[in-house]
Amino acid sequence: MGNEYANLPANLRRVLTEISDPPLDWRTLLWRYLTRTPSDFISYDRRFIGQELYLDAMDGESDRAAIYLTDGMGDFPEKEPNYPTLWVITPGGLASNQIPFGEVARMLN
Repeated sequence: MGNEYANLPANLRRVLTEISDPPLDWRTLLWRYLTRTPSDFISYDRRFIGQELYLDAMDGESDRAAIYLTDGMGDFPEKEPNYPTLWVITPGGLASNQIPFGEVARMLN
C-alpha cells in the first residue's frame, strides 16, 4: 500500500489492503494458465451429460505461458513476454503493485 494510508490506524490499513489486493487461489489461476476452456458452449463434455451436467469440453493444453513461484525479491525479465505470465508470490513477498507485468496471485500463510 502506498503512503496515502500511512496516517490510518493499522487495522483499517489491513482491511484496505485486503480489499484492494484480495487473495486468490493460486491453484485456480494456475489451472487457467495450463488449460483452455472455451466459453461458447459449442461442444459439451459427454462424460457428464448422463448426470445432466452440460459442461464445456476442454480444448487441451495452452500453447505457452510463463509461471513464476517467487517472493518477488529478484530481478525481473527486462522485456514482457508475448504470452501470458502468472506470478505466484509467497507470503511476505513483494507487493502486487510492484510486479511489472502479468497476473499476480498471492499464496496465503
